[in-house]
Amino acid sequence: MRVFLAIELNEEVIDKLSVYQNYIRKHSIKGNFTDKDNFHITIKFIGEINEEKLKDIKDAMDTIRWNNPFVLRTEKIGCFPRKDKKIVWVGVGGETDKLNSLFKEVENVIYRKGFKKEDRPYSPHITIGREVILNRPLESIQNEVNITSVQFLVKELSLMESCRENGKLVYKTIYKKSFLES
Repeated sequence: MRVFLAIELNEEVIDKLSVYQNYIRKHSIKGNFTDKDNFHITIKFIGEINEEKLKDIKDAMDTIRWNNPFVLRTEKIGCFPRKDKKIVWVGVGGETDKLNSLFKEVENVIYRKGFKKEDRPYSPHITIGREVILNRPLESIQNEVNITSVQFLVKELSLMESCRENGKLVYKTIYKKSFLES
């Protein structure tokens, strides 16, 4: 199974992201746009694992001593260039210092279970489209999109499975670690 650790989003955030995504889609020649049910903030991509490693990840999540929920908010639209295509995303702001601390703690507990640490700096975002080719520069589109910041409470970490169902990419929650517990 293919897994990753993520922060799931509430309906208000998902609905707002859908509006931004539709605007980008309108100004795209083509792209692979994220299904709204798959919007999330990745904390740690893990990849292919077996049942034994799945147990290790759950055990690692249980060792996280994080009992303070924190607030994030949606921000500007941006992109990561990939040759002539782009990965288009919505950035996150708010208590990003706490988000970065959570990322570091996750990296450490997962590393102790034998998983590799991330080589790249952590860059939290919500992907709304991959392999996007825009019909004009993103900067001009950014100036037109009315980004209304939406705040949301981060109160748990989810272990997600990435799989295909009837040809559709689906992210399923398979385990959660609540930040409301002591």
